[in-house]
Amino acid sequence: MLSQPKSSQFGSRFTGLSSKLSRQLSVWILFGILGMEAVIFLPSAYRRKYEKLDELEMTAVATVDTLAIAQPNATQFAQSLPLLKQNTPLIAGKLYRDNGQAVGTFGNAEPLSFDQAKQLGKNLHYTNPWRYDMARQVKLQDGNYYLLVSYDATEISDDLIAFSVRVLGLVVLISISVTGLMIWIINHRLIEPIVRLQADVRQAGIAILQETPCPEFLSRSYKTNNELQDVIQAFFATHMQTLDAIALRKESEASLRQTGQQLEASIADLKRTQAQLVHTEKMSSLGQLGAGFAHEINNPINFIHANLSYLAQYSTDLLELITQYEAALPNPPASITEQRETMELAFIQEDMPSIISSMQSGSARIRDLVASFRNFVRLDEAELKRADIHESLDNTLTLLNQRLETTPYRSPISLDRQYGTIEPLTCYPAQLNQVFFYLLSNAIEGIDRLAEFETKVFRIVIKTTQERDRTTISITDNGMGIAPEILHKVFDPFFTTKDVGSGTGLGLTNSHYIVENSHRGSLGLTSEPKVATTLTIALPIL
Repeated sequence: MLSQPKSSQFGSRFTGLSSKLSRQLSVWILFGILGMEAVIFLPSAYRRKYEKLDELEMTAVATVDTLAIAQPNATQFAQSLPLLKQNTPLIAGKLYRDNGQAVGTFGNAEPLSFDQAKQLGKNLHYTNPWRYDMARQVKLQDGNYYLLVSYDATEISDDLIAFSVRVLGLVVLISISVTGLMIWIINHRLIEPIVRLQADVRQAGIAILQETPCPEFLSRSYKTNNELQDVIQAFFATHMQTLDAIALRKESEASLRQTGQQLEASIADLKRTQAQLVHTEKMSSLGQLGAGFAHEINNPINFIHANLSYLAQYSTDLLELITQYEAALPNPPASITEQRETMELAFIQEDMPSIISSMQSGSARIRDLVASFRNFVRLDEAELKRADIHESLDNTLTLLNQRLETTPYRSPISLDRQYGTIEPLTCYPAQLNQVFFYLLSNAIEGIDRLAEFETKVFRIVIKTTQERDRTTISITDNGMGIAPEILHKVFDPFFTTKDVGSGTGLGLTNSHYIVENSHRGSLGLTSEPKVATTLTIALPIL
């Protein structure tokens, strides 16, 4: 028994001859049964026809033989031919001698000719559905004669037609009944499971495309217990295996994506770590070198600077003493006069104060550079502390002052300090000094690259502002700038737009790391090539 489907979602498709396969099978089965019954019916019809003809022939032969015995004379036999109508449906007849001479005729229909009669012998000859002709050799007293008669076959034809109609009706009725029964069986045993399987296949295809589980197969509710059931079960098993394979593939893809993301993160961390190691090593070396430099230079320069004031005083006193000697001895000996002219005493008296003043200014400049360098390195300030951002910027600019001066390609770079009112910021001063140094160095290098091709007034604008929760430092230059297509790469480790050997590609990377990781701030970049490039540092107020 076929179990009824739990859902009527596709029920309208399984009734009657709604499916294409059902209609095709109905036509094929109907014509097949009609063909088989036609093969059975036609021999029956022909058999009935010849049975009637044989009956007619036997009656006609018996009647002719009886008449020949009763009327052995040819003339009397010919005259008695109408008597044959009493037992048979005779409509015409003709008697011939053995030589073909007609002896007598009966009726209006034209029977067979003599030659046809001799050829037929005593067999019936069918001429149309309503007439049968027969030739019979008759032995009379005066010789052999040939009797040709025509019989009315209307009754036989009507009987045959009636028989054919009855049989044909029965054939059609049986064919339709058998066809309907077979279609009902095929529809419930084959078509409905196939159509449900077709719907299941569509749902399975959609489920596979959407990579989601498919609902329960409706076709599995049919227990056909044949090969179709095996096909349905095999398809269901294949579908479940496909879903399992899809799920496994999705898990594999997710795992691969996760692994890829982990690898990308590891590579990025590795690059940052490498950059930090390089930066740390470089800054460590720079710090040690700066400490040694500051220690070795600071003491001698302090000694020189401190004694220059005494030297200035001593030289002033000596020059004053010489002036008094000249006043007291207006006419000195010739040797003194000659020595005075040789050493150009007048020029020494005039230039000595200027020389000492220049030496004082130079020693003060060296002291300032050493102090700025020491403040820039800040080896003794590795922890968070409050620092003056403006002082850090000025110290950095002091170290870069020479690069702002005139070069063969450009005039001095104009420096515009737009310092706002900001409070000291809690930060890592040494690290921020490095950031300022990198950013200002990049600005100067961008200007120098553009100065080789264009002549204009180059300037760097440093602007500081402080809001309620953050301090902003922006550095803007009108140098070469950065092309839009590489703007997103500038903070990548080892990426540089400089010539080979001119840079490591770590300056902006380290600056970005120091600002965002060490100070929890942000470092942004906007650039319109050859117009304005701005690096903006936003630091939270801790």
